[in-house]
Amino acid sequence: IDQIKLNEKFVYSVFNSVPAFVAYINPDYTHRFVNKIFERRFNSSAAELVGKTVEYFSGKENYAEVKGNLERAFFGENIQFELHSKSPSGDSLVHSINYIPHFNESEKVMGVLAIANELSDSTILQKKLDSKTKELNLERAKAVHSAKLASLGEMAAGIAHEINNPLGIIAGAALLMDKYRNEPEKFDERIAAIQKASERITRIVNGLRKFSRTGDKD
Repeated sequence: IDQIKLNEKFVYSVFNSVPAFVAYINPDYTHRFVNKIFERRFNSSAAELVGKTVEYFSGKENYAEVKGNLERAFFGENIQFELHSKSPSGDSLVHSINYIPHFNESEKVMGVLAIANELSDSTILQKKLDSKTKELNLERAKAVHSAKLASLGEMAAGIAHEINNPLGIIAGAALLMDKYRNEPEKFDERIAAIQKASERITRIVNGLRKFSRTGDKD
């Protein structure tokens, strides 16, 4: 028992040295422990604050959001969220809150450790800036992708045109080969036309292969 008390005293001293709001919440949503930051913020001693409900600290206007996240924590989830609220003087406040479930040996949640950090104006501004930068990068990536697709479409149309010409020559020559079967000179002309058109298609395909390899290197 003395060892348990010693361990609890050590844990409490650690929590009191943390520059954040730290509390232990019971399954009935009352507080078993609050650290010095709570005492200073609510201008009350720990003895006066222990036993207070979660709603007492969050306020009625924020309780629904807090309760929803706390319920998930009591089901075993590690929860992190931001809570927007107002100070008694009416100033906007933003807290980054973490709920960490405390399991016993039977893997049952006995309580939840709550750690909350009050975000400064500069931190909030930085978060907004990071979010905006992320949005702009995403939009830029979409624009680049759209431009690539447009270029690919134009290139595909050009390739189709370049290949259709020699294909038309091959098809036309093939249709006439039976007609000129008994006229060697004209028959050979059709063969030569087919060979020339085939060589043109081969050059186009080889050019595309070189272009593809160059693109891979880029």
